[in-house]
Amino acid sequence: MVDAEGTIIGVNDEAVRLQGLAVKEDVGRVNVLNRVEELMVFRPDGSPFPQQELPISRALRGETVSQEELIWISQGGESRTVSVKAAPLTDPAGAILGAVAVVQDISGRKQLEARLAASEAQFRSIAEKSPVMIWRADVRGHCDYVNQTWLDFRGRGRDDDPGERWPRASTPTTSRAASRSTARGSTSASRWR
Repeated sequence: MVDAEGTIIGVNDEAVRLQGLAVKEDVGRVNVLNRVEELMVFRPDGSPFPQQELPISRALRGETVSQEELIWISQGGESRTVSVKAAPLTDPAGAILGAVAVVQDISGRKQLEARLAASEAQFRSIAEKSPVMIWRADVRGHCDYVNQTWLDFRGRGRDDDPGERWPRASTPTTSRAASRSTARGSTSASRWR
């Protein structure tokens, strides 16, 4: 929390932990509108985050900031991805008395998202290069993914809509229907088993 001039007037223990600084010593002494040497802040793309564009600085100008992602490098060199919300603190007449920022460490979530994206990319690479036809259909039987082998076999391009409806006997949920149909001598049902 900062006053109207940007001087820190309050921090909690989590702020101290996240920043890796003796922040409580900064209360009443450090102004967030001035450059803080110990605090290195970057945008998610790695570019520097200008001090005047930090969420707390914008809140002091009257802006409410929601879910701004930043990369914090602590004094010890540890990098954290954080999500910041900031809002101005006003009196009943609307005059800005200060601002408050809430910072959440989302490093763990971002790491999981990166691992999931890598796993998805690996699966897609394997599926695309597989010598067998691979497709995925929704519960209504509409195809929403096909691999390159399927496209080559069907004579289609990547931009063509694969959303055709498969025969009822081709979906796993209709295996009983396929069995009944096969028992009656249907060649299309037996072809998909």
